Amino acid sequence: MAIDSPAKIVIIGAGPIGLEAALYARFLGYEVDVFERDVLASSLRQSSAEITGSFVENATSLGLAALEAQGEFDRPADDATLTSREFAERYCGPLANTDLIQDCIHEHSSVVRVTLNPNHSNTSPDDTEDDEITAPKFIVHYNSPDAQTATTQAHVVIDASGENSAVDWTETQLASCPDTGIYLGGQASFGATREQWSSPENLVTREQHGYVIGRKSFGNEVPFGKSFTLPDGHEQIRVLFSILGDRAELDLYKTVRL
Repeated sequence: MAIDSPAKIVIIGAGPIGLEAALYARFLGYEVDVFERDVLASSLRQSSAEITGSFVENATSLGLAALEAQGEFDRPADDATLTSREFAERYCGPLANTDLIQDCIHEHSSVVRVTLNPNHSNTSPDDTEDDEITAPKFIVHYNSPDAQTATTQAHVVIDASGENSAVDWTETQLASCPDTGIYLGGQASFGATREQWSSPENLVTREQHGYVIGRKSFGNEVPFGKSFTLPDGHEQIRVLFSILGDRAELDLYKTVRL
């Protein structure tokens, strides 16, 4: 079942993949909130290691189009190899300040729980009146910068909180498993996938309209010789929104160009 705009999407994590997912969603007309427990791209800002690939390989056509539309973008050379910190400062930071997503990003706002909305129904749109709006499925509980707990509702939740997040993988006596404590405050039962790529069966969690993207989606079983790259995350974003829109051919990275 397609989730059409202007449905509400909550994204957990404002790293490079979370920001790109927010931009993609806003281009499609979705309402978006991005909750980041620290500052945007905080993990990148703490590293001086070079990012695999050139600048133009790690940016997206969508991101570059948004930045060029703003004007005064000090664009690195396409073939430049940037450190993580440089990429955060020269691409992620300016991207977060573009008109489409600037007001969507909430720094120092930590998601603490995701529960199911008791007013939500899984009724098919074919069974509802044309003017009836389906209630959002999720209630997202978060701590605001002033340490107050607040909530917002969402039709879709995308976990892009990264491999070092509070909901990342933990070791048990039996096997590696996702630490889903963030999701267990109510009936919601998310489960991060452990597969390699961005096929629909790998992105979708056990809870419909809940998704895990980015480095975390690889779990602890990254294939031999393979490391997660930003282009991997961009492909996940493309596939995710083709699932949401029920349009396999949807690809803004091809259709939106400078």
